[in-house]
Amino acid sequence: MSIVELVEKMTLELNETNRPAARKEAEIFAASDRFASEFGVVLPDAYKEVLRHADGVLHNGLAIWPIAEHAIFRQTIFEANADLRDSFDSRFVYFGQRDEELYVFEPAKQRYSAIEFVGKPVWAEFHDDAEMFEFMLGRAWK
Repeated sequence: MSIVELVEKMTLELNETNRPAARKEAEIFAASDRFASEFGVVLPDAYKEVLRHADGVLHNGLAIWPIAEHAIFRQTIFEANADLRDSFDSRFVYFGQRDEELYVFEPAKQRYSAIEFVGKPVWAEFHDDAEMFEFMLGRAWK
């Protein structure tokens, strides 16, 4: 399944009150500018595609953080990155978490990967952001 299909299936399970709203292009553009200003990289295209359908995903242990506060999420992508870069590892920018897995981009190596919370070993590398988002969404859907 595609990123869009997975996001739709995962968010349609939520009642209308809890379902994260799709974001408009202007909101996505502003969030990408803010992310670049705060963390040194723009939001990847695959994450922007998620935002066009839902501002975040919470399903089967997977959290893809939203750009705006929402009742079902503990943090926004900005808060999650500030916290994780401060307390865990500042080499990465973070896009999702599933249990003890973190889905990250490492700007110095231009590499998307999945790492473990414990010990930080890279256990999966991806060719690009689309492959990483497809993997994390697919893993949560199973």
